[in-house]
Amino acid sequence: MSKPVSSNATVFRAIGYKRWIKDYEVAPDAFFLRMAETTLSVLTQADCSKEICFAGLGTCFGEIEMKAESIRQLGLEIIDDSKELEIPHHASIINLPPHEGDTFAEAEFIAGKLAKLENNQIRERPKS
Repeated sequence: MSKPVSSNATVFRAIGYKRWIKDYEVAPDAFFLRMAETTLSVLTQADCSKEICFAGLGTCFGEIEMKAESIRQLGLEIIDDSKELEIPHHASIINLPPHEGDTFAEAEFIAGKLAKLENNQIRERPKS
């Protein structure tokens, strides 16, 4: 059963696309749900090296480090669903609106807020 991630926890969004980082700032694109998604994947532990990629991505450019409390202050929730999904260190941000139709503008607004959180840190994948 999924459980809430602690408010003082740090979570990580794997940077799957270079366009998510512009001039060392996080772009809102990093926080849009894709079609048919209802949750946004994050990690509770990170080590974005070519040898270890907890996100399971073949191409990963690093991680966006975020504080769970800051995410919650936007009215979102973060749950640890690693056991249910059988993916170690996996968590999900829930309550995000779909980036389509009637909720498009709300999704853009919330993604912009997530991108501008003061404590976001960009951790680039180490060059090897």
